[in-house]
Amino acid sequence: MYRILIVLLAVFCALTACDGAQPRGNSGGGLVPATPGELDKDRFGSVSTSVAPEVEAPEPVIQLKPELALVGLANVNFDLERNEEQVLAVRNRTLIDSPVRIIVAAYDSVLETYRVVFEADTLATNQRAFSFSFLDIVGDHNLEIVCRGMDDSGRQTLDVFHRTVAPSGFGLYYSSIFSVALSGSIEIVELERSGAYQVGQANGDSFPIVTQTQDKESDNMLDLVQTTYYWRFTEGSYIEGKTEKIPGEEVEQEQLRELYRKNAAAFTDFLNGNWYLAEDGEEPVEGNVILNFDTAASLFTYYTGELQESYTWVSTYKVLVSRVEINGENELVPFIRKQFYLQVESLDSIQIRAGDPWSGLYRRLSEQVARSLSGSKYEYTESPALAGLFYSDAGHELSFDGHSFRLIESGQVYQGGYAFYNAAAPVLELRILNRAGLVIESRKYRYSYVEEKRDDRIFRTLSLVRGIVGIYGFEATSDNVLRFEQITTATEG
Repeated sequence: MYRILIVLLAVFCALTACDGAQPRGNSGGGLVPATPGELDKDRFGSVSTSVAPEVEAPEPVIQLKPELALVGLANVNFDLERNEEQVLAVRNRTLIDSPVRIIVAAYDSVLETYRVVFEADTLATNQRAFSFSFLDIVGDHNLEIVCRGMDDSGRQTLDVFHRTVAPSGFGLYYSSIFSVALSGSIEIVELERSGAYQVGQANGDSFPIVTQTQDKESDNMLDLVQTTYYWRFTEGSYIEGKTEKIPGEEVEQEQLRELYRKNAAAFTDFLNGNWYLAEDGEEPVEGNVILNFDTAASLFTYYTGELQESYTWVSTYKVLVSRVEINGENELVPFIRKQFYLQVESLDSIQIRAGDPWSGLYRRLSEQVARSLSGSKYEYTESPALAGLFYSDAGHELSFDGHSFRLIESGQVYQGGYAFYNAAAPVLELRILNRAGLVIESRKYRYSYVEEKRDDRIFRTLSLVRGIVGIYGFEATSDNVLRFEQITTATEG
């Protein structure tokens, strides 16, 4: 529990520049969406159960040109001065193939305003798959700007910008030290660094960058070609090192072969359910980390028994025949995104490559075993099949249609998406959308649902109590119980 809390705190501090003398990385992805993004109808129910007091997102400190769409931004202190810098990701909305561009703005104490000190294009063009983070991968105690994304051809992209000497001789400036786009995966291998590095007395080992692509010369679609890139200080960039072939394991079942041939949607369906972190081949025991993928709610949640992190499941991209990239957005801190590679090893095991506590080998956990291990802590509530119109004693109306709802309350009409989940109590979350399809409010309720049949009529009662969801589950913020009732004949269902 403490390890995860420390990781979350480090991510947050990197974004708000609350670190001390030593820069720290933000491996979680310091990205603030310019808007919550358009939600497809099948994603309207996406929710997060990791909730705490609202965190105000930063605003751009520079004026953007009208044609530039803000993809994301983050505040970070690169030079340990009093004023933070800001990194912005933008894209030209008028050009279909426009790359995502990185802009660094720093405070000018002479002009007493922020100005652009560096900007450069990345190889990424898909803004939904784009994220950036800050990490000292070179080992010189300066934070690199690490940009991950995808281009128009569906290839993975990685651009790394390293602090260097400005043309003017002073101030912040950056240069590209690594840039690649390929059909496969790209990973920064984080090595353990010495105590002297941790206290700022010495530089640390640079992190190698490893790419893996399918071996086109092999008939086995699981065979890979792995290339490792190393930092070379004298050249001021990463250079290609060793290339080796990695033989793939023989797929045990034709069902797995079929999965590899399918698209990302098939992988999403395959992942649905509970997975436990397997350590040294152990059988699942109480206290195992549980990773739950909920395709219906477009949500994935990481449980430790005492702490949970939940992310709206934004997208899944297939990068290799057996590997996908998964992107999620934390609803607690919307500008923190979760991005990791997931490889399907077998029909009951997956490998998470995330460079943080999520990493490791997971095995599929049956619902029966999950209940025996953890009671209700890791269970998702079986969603009641709600449809049609419900009325309350107060004159409110609440109707459900597929994944959407419509609420009429005191003459006001609200509509959007909803989802059910368990957070130490059964929870119904209503996400209210505006006309542009953007989330403007999220309401969480503890609910109970009763369905009774009397003679030829069916009485359905939905009782709601307003509250919030934190790391320890649902907490009511009101004693008021809202009761909605629906009465239908048995023939109506």
